[in-house]
Amino acid sequence: MLGLLFGKKIKFVAIHGSYVWLGMYTKGVLDSLKALIFILHTFLAGCSGVKFPSVHKIGIQQGNIIDEEMTDQLFLGMSKPQVKYVLGTPVINDTFTLNRWDYSYRYISPNGELDKKSLTLIFDATDTLKEIIKTL
Repeated sequence: MLGLLFGKKIKFVAIHGSYVWLGMYTKGVLDSLKALIFILHTFLAGCSGVKFPSVHKIGIQQGNIIDEEMTDQLFLGMSKPQVKYVLGTPVINDTFTLNRWDYSYRYISPNGELDKKSLTLIFDATDTLKEIIKTL
Protein backbone atom coordinates (compact mmCIF):
# COMPACT_ATOMS: atom_id res chain seq x y z
CA MET A 1 0.00 0.00 0.00
CA LEU A 2 2.92 2.34 0.63
CA GLY A 3 3.95 1.97 -3.01
CA LEU A 4 0.73 3.69 -4.06
CA LEU A 5 1.36 6.60 -1.75
CA PHE A 6 4.91 7.27 -2.86
CA GLY A 7 4.45 6.70 -6.62
CA LYS A 8 6.63 3.59 -6.81
CA LYS A 9 6.01 0.62 -9.05
CA ILE A 10 4.33 -2.23 -7.20
CA LYS A 11 3.28 -5.78 -7.92
CA PHE A 12 0.89 -6.54 -5.05
CA VAL A 13 -1.58 -4.56 -3.01
CA ALA A 14 -2.90 -5.74 0.34
CA ILE A 15 -6.68 -5.58 0.53
CA HIS A 16 -8.23 -6.83 3.77
CA GLY A 17 -5.31 -9.08 4.58
CA SER A 18 -5.02 -10.75 1.14
CA TYR A 19 -2.83 -9.79 -1.79
CA VAL A 20 -4.23 -8.88 -5.19
CA TRP A 21 -2.00 -9.03 -8.25
CA LEU A 22 -1.83 -5.70 -10.03
CA GLY A 23 1.20 -6.30 -12.23
CA MET A 24 3.73 -3.59 -12.89
CA TYR A 25 1.35 -0.60 -12.97
CA THR A 26 2.48 2.89 -12.19
CA LYS A 27 0.79 5.30 -9.88
CA GLY A 28 -1.01 7.13 -12.74
CA VAL A 29 -2.70 3.99 -14.01
CA LEU A 30 -3.74 2.99 -10.50
CA ASP A 31 -5.11 6.49 -9.83
CA SER A 32 -7.15 6.25 -13.01
CA LEU A 33 -8.38 2.81 -11.95
CA LYS A 34 -9.32 4.11 -8.50
CA ALA A 35 -11.14 7.08 -10.06
CA LEU A 36 -13.06 4.74 -12.38
CA ILE A 37 -14.05 2.50 -9.46
CA PHE A 38 -15.14 5.55 -7.47
CA ILE A 39 -17.25 6.86 -10.36
CA LEU A 40 -18.89 3.45 -10.90
CA HIS A 41 -19.56 3.10 -7.18
CA THR A 42 -21.10 6.58 -7.04
CA PHE A 43 -23.26 5.85 -10.09
CA LEU A 44 -24.51 2.55 -8.70
CA ALA A 45 -25.16 4.07 -5.28
CA GLY A 46 -27.12 6.86 -6.96
CA CYS A 47 -29.37 4.29 -8.66
CA SER A 48 -30.58 3.00 -5.32
CA GLY A 49 -33.04 5.90 -5.04
CA VAL A 50 -34.45 5.31 -8.53
CA LYS A 51 -37.74 3.44 -8.56
CA PHE A 52 -37.59 0.84 -11.27
CA PRO A 53 -40.79 0.00 -13.14
CA SER A 54 -42.87 -2.70 -11.56
CA VAL A 55 -44.93 -5.39 -13.19
CA HIS A 56 -47.34 -4.01 -15.77
CA LYS A 57 -50.93 -4.21 -14.55
CA ILE A 58 -53.91 -4.22 -16.84
CA GLY A 59 -57.56 -3.43 -16.26
CA ILE A 60 -59.80 -6.43 -15.73
CA GLN A 61 -63.23 -6.47 -17.37
CA GLN A 62 -65.80 -9.05 -16.35
CA GLY A 63 -69.33 -9.56 -17.61
CA ASN A 64 -71.33 -7.76 -20.27
CA ILE A 65 -70.37 -4.21 -21.11
CA ILE A 66 -73.39 -2.08 -20.29
CA ASP A 67 -73.61 1.54 -21.41
CA GLU A 68 -76.34 4.16 -21.59
CA GLU A 69 -76.71 3.83 -25.36
CA MET A 70 -77.59 0.16 -25.01
CA THR A 71 -80.02 0.65 -22.14
CA ASP A 72 -81.73 3.52 -24.00
CA GLN A 73 -82.67 1.04 -26.73
CA LEU A 74 -84.64 -1.08 -24.26
CA PHE A 75 -88.35 -0.51 -23.81
CA LEU A 76 -91.14 -2.41 -22.11
CA GLY A 77 -92.87 -4.97 -24.29
CA MET A 78 -89.73 -6.19 -26.12
CA SER A 79 -89.37 -9.93 -26.66
CA LYS A 80 -86.47 -12.00 -25.32
CA PRO A 81 -84.79 -12.32 -28.76
CA GLN A 82 -84.98 -8.54 -29.25
CA VAL A 83 -83.40 -7.92 -25.85
CA LYS A 84 -80.71 -10.50 -26.59
CA TYR A 85 -79.98 -8.71 -29.88
CA VAL A 86 -79.52 -5.36 -28.10
CA LEU A 87 -77.61 -6.50 -24.98
CA GLY A 88 -76.27 -9.95 -25.83
CA THR A 89 -76.62 -13.11 -23.78
CA PRO A 90 -77.11 -12.45 -20.06
CA VAL A 91 -74.26 -13.27 -17.72
CA ILE A 92 -76.51 -14.89 -15.14
CA ASN A 93 -79.22 -17.28 -16.32
CA ASP A 94 -81.09 -18.47 -13.29
CA THR A 95 -82.62 -21.91 -13.85
CA PHE A 96 -85.22 -21.34 -11.14
CA THR A 97 -86.51 -17.99 -12.41
CA LEU A 98 -86.52 -18.12 -16.21
CA ASN A 99 -88.31 -14.79 -16.43
CA ARG A 100 -85.34 -12.87 -14.94
CA TRP A 101 -82.16 -11.96 -16.81
CA ASP A 102 -79.21 -10.35 -15.03
CA TYR A 103 -76.51 -8.42 -16.83
CA SER A 104 -73.58 -7.36 -14.72
CA TYR A 105 -70.36 -5.59 -15.54
CA ARG A 106 -67.31 -5.12 -13.37
CA TYR A 107 -64.09 -3.28 -14.20
CA ILE A 108 -61.03 -3.14 -11.98
CA SER A 109 -58.59 -0.46 -13.15
CA PRO A 110 -54.81 -0.96 -12.91
CA ASN A 111 -54.69 1.26 -9.82
CA GLY A 112 -57.39 -0.83 -8.09
CA GLU A 113 -60.51 1.31 -8.57
CA LEU A 114 -63.70 -0.72 -8.95
CA ASP A 115 -66.55 0.16 -11.32
CA LYS A 116 -69.72 -1.97 -11.08
CA LYS A 117 -72.87 -1.82 -13.17
CA SER A 118 -75.81 -4.16 -13.18
CA LEU A 119 -79.02 -4.45 -15.13
CA THR A 120 -81.89 -6.76 -14.23
CA LEU A 121 -84.64 -7.47 -16.73
CA ILE A 122 -87.87 -9.18 -15.72
CA PHE A 123 -90.15 -10.78 -18.30
CA ASP A 124 -93.77 -11.78 -17.94
CA ALA A 125 -95.36 -15.16 -18.77
CA THR A 126 -95.49 -14.31 -22.50
CA ASP A 127 -91.72 -13.56 -22.58
CA THR A 128 -92.14 -9.82 -23.06
CA LEU A 129 -90.12 -7.32 -21.07
CA LYS A 130 -92.09 -6.20 -18.02
CA GLU A 131 -89.57 -4.40 -15.79
CA ILE A 132 -86.09 -2.84 -16.10
CA ILE A 133 -83.95 -2.40 -12.96
CA LYS A 134 -80.72 -0.42 -13.48
CA THR A 135 -77.79 0.04 -11.15
CA LEU A 136 -75.30 2.12 -13.12
